[in-house]
Amino acid sequence: LNKNNIKIGARKCEICEITHTECKNFLNKHHRQGGLTAPIRLALKYDNEIVSVMTFGKMRPGMGAELGDNGVYELSRFCSLKDYTVQGAASKLLNYFVKHYNPTKIISYSDIAHTSGKLYRKLNFTHTNTSTPSYIWSDINDNIYYHRMRCQKRFLKKLLNDDNIDIENNTENEIMTQHRFVRVYDCGVKRWER
Repeated sequence: LNKNNIKIGARKCEICEITHTECKNFLNKHHRQGGLTAPIRLALKYDNEIVSVMTFGKMRPGMGAELGDNGVYELSRFCSLKDYTVQGAASKLLNYFVKHYNPTKIISYSDIAHTSGKLYRKLNFTHTNTSTPSYIWSDINDNIYYHRMRCQKRFLKKLLNDDNIDIENNTENEIMTQHRFVRVYDCGVKRWER
């Protein structure tokens, strides 16, 4: 919304690699999707304080990873401190990653409900695909939710802690509805490559 009050130039920041804990704490405070496990965790520091983070890892199975994709990485998170604009942060962090890790390809995804992908275009990524909407299962009684991949029928007895579930004669939808979950759809994602 261009409402950030504090602006810092990335050229005034130092690039460093940070610990898993530092990264997770920062992302949990400042990224809409929260923290994750990523083997490559880059940060910009200004006056010894982390102001931006970008993470990378090998492509995940089910997200396009194929055998032999040794040099293919996924850019999985990027964000800056809330209320801050760190001008040039994404470019500086991405350029550092390319120089030090020598990827053959970088892939990332943007949630259509939250972004147009403008930053990816600025970083010379190409839009290659748009997915159809996906869903999660949300408990109607509290804030518990599960990604659809965790709700495959073969996992439901353990996930829902119910040995009486009849996975042979009921669909995923029937089982989850019986356990007071509702299906909530997203808008799909765009896939970007560089």
